[in-house]
Amino acid sequence: MHLVAKPLDAHAFAPFGQVIELGRPGRHRRDRAALLDNRRNGACPNLAVARIPAVALPVAVTRLERHPHSSQTFIPTDLSRFLVVVCPSAGTGDPLVTGITAFVATGRQAVNYDAGVWHHAMSPLDRSGEYLVLR
Repeated sequence: MHLVAKPLDAHAFAPFGQVIELGRPGRHRRDRAALLDNRRNGACPNLAVARIPAVALPVAVTRLERHPHSSQTFIPTDLSRFLVVVCPSAGTGDPLVTGITAFVATGRQAVNYDAGVWHHAMSPLDRSGEYLVLR
């Protein structure tokens, strides 16, 4: 299967989670910018810092993962563009690969995957990058 990634926008991404626009000019605050969810008994939130190398295009998506009990947020701190690949679940809970979708996010966009959303690993484009992960 060959996919063409489209620019990330909140409406197209809504079935999978939320897009959080960063770096808007002027003073502002947006509470509840993402629907954070944690259904794991006794688990505490985990904020991780990750730095990974850029990927070369085309990207071969060979593995998808999901977190059935919690949302997962990726917030760029030093990225230019990154690839976001998501996939709905089939009735069995397995990934419905015919529904796989790819987006290109800017370094001014964060994504929050809803609990249970199948997704590919964070994939910086153009250059290596750093981001925060909240789960």
